[in-house]
Formats: sequence, structure tokens, C-alpha cells
Amino acid sequence: MYFYGRALSKKFQRSHFLLQKGKMTGNNNFIMIPKFDGSNYEYWSIRMRTILKGKGFWKIMEDGYNDPKYWNALSVNQKKDMEDNDMKNKLALALIQSTLFEILFS
Repeated sequence: MYFYGRALSKKFQRSHFLLQKGKMTGNNNFIMIPKFDGSNYEYWSIRMRTILKGKGFWKIMEDGYNDPKYWNALSVNQKKDMEDNDMKNKLALALIQSTLFEILFS
């Protein structure tokens, strides 16, 4: 794997997650996120907060997402907003989980 034209070692690849920023137009369209192994939480959490804010996911992380009790009573725009928030919530969770070592799930 290459980043900015430089080969990344296997050790580095195991300890970092590369997040694509947008459509792939070259090697410089990725953000390196350190994998979280249970140590150095402060560094990892600052990086994750910045990335989640940059992706537009931080507000949903702060506010949380709850399924509406009365879906049929919502307007079309409210339903669209709820669906968008649900997607952002799922994407944020997937992003966070992708940076965790498997051992943290046990």
C-alpha cells in the first residue's frame, strides 16, 4: 500500500486505518487514522473527533439518534431528515468501529 507515493510497511498498515476523503483521484485523497488498541486514548479520540466533525457526523454523535415513535405522523421533510440522521449515525459508528482492534470487541 502506498501513501503520498511512499510504500507503507505492514506494521504501519496494521496500526493505521486509511479513510478515503472523496472520489479517488490520487494517493493523497486519504486520511490516516491510528487504530485504537486500548492505549493512547486521548490522541485517538482527538483525531476521531476532528474526522467526525469534518465528515459532518459529530452533531449526531453529540445529540444521538432515536427512532421516531410515530413515523406516519411525520411530514415528508421530517422523514427525510430522520433517514439522513439514521444514515449519519450508522456511518459514524462504522467509521469508529473500523479503527478498533478486534480484541476490544471481546
